[in-house]
Amino acid sequence: MTRQEKAIQIEKNFNSMMDALECLIAPNSAINSMIVSGKGGVGKTYNIEQRLQKANDNLECNYKSISGKITTMGLFKALYESRHSTDILLLDDVDVFANETTIDLLKAVLDTSAIRNVSYITSSKVLADSGIPQEFEFRGKVIFITNKNLARMAKMENALSPHVDALLTRSIFVDLQLFTNEEVMIHIENLMRKHNMLAKHGINKQGSDMILAWMLKHESKLRSPSLRMPVLMSAMYNKFPFDWEEKCENMFLEK
Repeated sequence: MTRQEKAIQIEKNFNSMMDALECLIAPNSAINSMIVSGKGGVGKTYNIEQRLQKANDNLECNYKSISGKITTMGLFKALYESRHSTDILLLDDVDVFANETTIDLLKAVLDTSAIRNVSYITSSKVLADSGIPQEFEFRGKVIFITNKNLARMAKMENALSPHVDALLTRSIFVDLQLFTNEEVMIHIENLMRKHNMLAKHGINKQGSDMILAWMLKHESKLRSPSLRMPVLMSAMYNKFPFDWEEKCENMFLEK
């Protein structure tokens, strides 16, 4: 696949992500869950959150979000609090792969069955004290965003791969195909060519083009490129107009 073909495909992937989101938000939709996989810092969470917040403000749904580390009991409580049909729970890079019980909870809510019962049998009094039953029917919707390459993980021959595959078969799965430096830079170039995303940081179109050109020149050596990188570089460009490139080499390239 040529670079231009990859650029077209990546843009299609993002469009598919937003199309799937619209289907999920729609009332009485057959889609009650979606999984989005792609490297961090490429805009997947931002775009989804913007649309969900708008839907929430328009009373289309009741939107809640969780990110980062979470315990099995924490996930169970979050699911209970988003169990109604108008609820949408966004799990943003939550580490559900830490143990099998947490994965099983996610399997239960991502299922396409008409009735999705979720249970967590524990001797702890935390649930009882919080008024949460150990089993309930989940009628809400879930969006799981992860920085992990789930398509690759599902094909690995290890103890985790069957669980990952089970998640993918239960939900709409959008693989953004953004993991390598080349893929991420193609995406960044797509966006920066269309509009000056650095304008609010005091960078004109010429400056934006120069920063993009520098990133493309050093594409293979960039240290974890993302949409945050040109923003950070803009500060160096503004502060050191004559030698910003040299300073960026020391800060943004692998040694």
